[in-house]
Amino acid sequence: MKEENVEGNAQKAEESETKAEESVTKAEESVTKEEENVTKAEDLSQTQEIRLWLHENTKGAPVEHYLSKQEKKEQVYNILSVVGLFCAFLMVVLAGYVFFHFHPNVQVEIGEEFQLSSVWTGVSYAELLPEGEVVDCNTLGVYHPRVLVAGLVPVYITVQVVDTTPPRLETKALSITYRQEVTPEEFVAKCEDMTEVTLTFLEEPDTARRGQQTVTIQATDVVGNVTEKTANMTMYPIRSELTCEMGSCIPEATTLVVGDAGKAYYVSLVSTMTCGDFPVKVQYAGKVFEVMVHVVDTTPPKVVTQSLEGFIDHPLEADAFIESVQDYSEVEFSFAEEVDWTEEGERQVKILCADAEGNEIVKIARLTLSEDTLAPVFGATWVTVTEGDRVSYREALRITDNADAVEDITLEILESNVDLNSIGRYTALMKATDTVGNSREVRVSVRVLGENGAAYNEASIQREVDEIYGAIISAGMSDRQKAQAIYNWVHNRIKYGGHTVKGDYWGAAYSALDRRYTDCYGYAVACDLLLKKAGIPTQMIVKQITPATSQVDHYWNLIFLDNGWYHYDATRRRDGATFCIVTDAQLMYYSATHEGSHNYDPSRYPTIQ
Repeated sequence: MKEENVEGNAQKAEESETKAEESVTKAEESVTKEEENVTKAEDLSQTQEIRLWLHENTKGAPVEHYLSKQEKKEQVYNILSVVGLFCAFLMVVLAGYVFFHFHPNVQVEIGEEFQLSSVWTGVSYAELLPEGEVVDCNTLGVYHPRVLVAGLVPVYITVQVVDTTPPRLETKALSITYRQEVTPEEFVAKCEDMTEVTLTFLEEPDTARRGQQTVTIQATDVVGNVTEKTANMTMYPIRSELTCEMGSCIPEATTLVVGDAGKAYYVSLVSTMTCGDFPVKVQYAGKVFEVMVHVVDTTPPKVVTQSLEGFIDHPLEADAFIESVQDYSEVEFSFAEEVDWTEEGERQVKILCADAEGNEIVKIARLTLSEDTLAPVFGATWVTVTEGDRVSYREALRITDNADAVEDITLEILESNVDLNSIGRYTALMKATDTVGNSREVRVSVRVLGENGAAYNEASIQREVDEIYGAIISAGMSDRQKAQAIYNWVHNRIKYGGHTVKGDYWGAAYSALDRRYTDCYGYAVACDLLLKKAGIPTQMIVKQITPATSQVDHYWNLIFLDNGWYHYDATRRRDGATFCIVTDAQLMYYSATHEGSHNYDPSRYPTIQ
């Protein structure tokens, strides 16, 4: 019983709570209505105030003639809405007009001109705009140009350039030889189409069948349009090609006729000395045909080898073993097997001989190897070069070796006083060494000439004097010893002969000191230069001109030694007489007994001992 009372009380509490919530809701709704009434009252009050102001400021005009700002806005909005609806209506009308007169997808035949009239009907004006693609009516494809319709509506259209026209084909008759290869193009006289055309046979012609037959040619363009035309082909029993060996004679033309004894003649011929394919003209049955001659080389070279002697570690080229070769084309030689170049003795080598056409033959040769013990050889021991130039001693001296190539020889300059920028004669000590260490030394004479070919000048002669003087004079010699050494060198080293220009001092010095071949004037000049180098007073003396001769024919020297002048004549004489530091009495005695060989005018010279 108690439990029932509790439940009843709870239910009553819930009902009371629900009623309270409904009361609150009603109160809120009342408040909202009151607020709305207040708002309306305020709007009415504001409207009344506006009407009152209008009445006071419009000089008594009716208030209804003046609108509020809100009313004006509403009126403008209404007008714009009407205009917008009208424009939309016009656009719908225009779009419908375009739709019913517009063909957006157009096909144009390749090669024909694209016309805008094919896109619209009933449109008075349309033009292409630059924003779209340009339609190339000569090229297959799909294009999307942009068009302005009636000057108002720009639209994109689709233009497809198509090819529905088959090629235009004309054929011609063809005469061929037996089994001659033919192509469809040879039967075509004219073929025209806007696209690329492929020519084929409907059925391959029989080029081995004698006589006339009909050939069908198909011309197919890139989209599959096909044209078929027939042509006549006549086969004559002449072979279209023949093969002959290089260097041989071409077979008679009659052999070209197939299964017939008919006569054939060459209209033109070709040489068989070169491999290749060459056309010749052949006449048969009153017609001229072209026959291809294939000149081939199937014969290996004919080669004779020779035995060789070589040196250890000095490989030879394969062609060195070839004594003779016969072939119509160029032949190359190589070793068929590796050759041992490191051991002395005799061995067999195999030479592979291959011509330009690939024909090969292997030949045997004998090789004997020994040790290289010979040094390089100098072909010359003198060099001539122009002043200021450079010189290749390796080439100028013509160095060779029994085993090595000249470029493999080592050339060293051990000593040298050569000045290539100064005229004169110089010496250099050269050493040539081969690849195995054999060497040879040679002293080389280097002559530097002037640009005009002059072999000397004063400076070059003076250098020669210095060189000779340094070779024959040593420290500690007295003047008499120096004079004797100079006399011995000039008398013994210079040969008598030739002719010098008297008065050409340096020319005579060159002939004496450089060429070592001169006359009495050159001897005297040589002594004069060397004695002056030694610091010994000297002067040249000449033979007196006699009625029997109109010119001086002998020169010699005077030398001052031991406080006196002496005769000094280094010229070689046939009887072997020498006059090195002799008195006047001694020389005059010789002169008196030898046809006045040394007569002179004493008044022109100092007193001689």
